[in-house]
Amino acid sequence: LININKSFLLKVKNILFIRDPEEIISSYSKIISNPNIDDIGIKKQYELYLELKKKGKTPIVLDSKYLLQDPELILKKLCVLLDLPFDSNMLRWKSGAKIEDGVWAKYWYKNTHISTGFISYVKKAIELTERNVFLAKECLPYYQFLTTKSIQL
Repeated sequence: LININKSFLLKVKNILFIRDPEEIISSYSKIISNPNIDDIGIKKQYELYLELKKKGKTPIVLDSKYLLQDPELILKKLCVLLDLPFDSNMLRWKSGAKIEDGVWAKYWYKNTHISTGFISYVKKAIELTERNVFLAKECLPYYQFLTTKSIQL
């Protein structure tokens, strides 16, 4: 989605879905050898946040950590921000692939396809290569900024 015409973003409500860079890098490095900051996307999300805010369309930020810690509370808050009714059916789903999964499903959605609901967040012990530790440190300021803007518990 790099270099796309972003003008449509001013006509919709935007949600930036973020995740701790170490967790992203750990996940990506299983599929993409030597991920870089553009692969991780957090810097682009930060830049998009600032760009949209400057134009009066401050996006909603949703941190996966908080969503997994209390899915019902976070989804209720998200629904208020989106002016949508909350439905408890948002908390569970049928297992299996979904038509809207897209081309990345075979790389990223294995656990999602076997799940039927949210699994509580547990901070995992993550081991990164030296290069990926540097990348995580490079991403951290962007994540720290965005997580302070996210829907909180």
